[in-house]
Amino acid sequence: MFLLSRAPSDLSPAGRADYTDRCRRFLAVALADKQPAAERQVNQRVLSNPMDATVVSAMLTRGETPDLFRLQKQWCRIMAKDYATRHAGTEFPLKVFAERIYQLRVEDESALSEIEFPAEVKALTEHKMAVVRQSLDGRGELVRQWFFRHEKIRDYFIVQAFLGADNERPEKHLGDARFRGVYFLLAQLLPLGAAERLHEQPIQYAADTKDHSVSDDFIRRLRIRQTPLADAAPSDSPK
Repeated sequence: MFLLSRAPSDLSPAGRADYTDRCRRFLAVALADKQPAAERQVNQRVLSNPMDATVVSAMLTRGETPDLFRLQKQWCRIMAKDYATRHAGTEFPLKVFAERIYQLRVEDESALSEIEFPAEVKALTEHKMAVVRQSLDGRGELVRQWFFRHEKIRDYFIVQAFLGADNERPEKHLGDARFRGVYFLLAQLLPLGAAERLHEQPIQYAADTKDHSVSDDFIRRLRIRQTPLADAAPSDSPK
């Protein structure tokens, strides 16, 4: 089982047994037959993704209960909480950071700036959201660059730059494949009423262009939120 194989190597025998028990109890709930079929399918898809399963493992190690429908949001909240603790209560600059990541995506740049956001890049790296890659430049000198570990993590930060009243970006980037994952997050992170209003734009775009790559998955994710169980879930506020 993947989750069991991701147990931290420094756990004591008792700690490993406790981690194993948490994994089994979590999976028994997440994949229970009594779960609505649509939600169980989402849970299975998340847990079958190695990157997402690694995040789930890290949360279980910390004693957290993963929310598979809002996994990136939950993991970023944990990172931001640790960031604030380390920086005397200073909040992670989510909006400023997100705006910069959006601009980098527009410019087709993928490296994170350790000079511009040293503390933030460090926090992302410590929480396995970013990785460092080393290479030699033209003079043979070692160069280190930081990148998001996975596009899902990058998209979570970019989506923050798409939120807010009268934001033109959701309509502006409908046909831009670079932001496809951002629309799937909008279906999950916008207040339900706003997500229901937004879904008309991908539908109209698909009708005009015959491109259903955004609209179909957006609608599927929105339908999950429209179930009674999803309505009872925690608030979808991005903060």
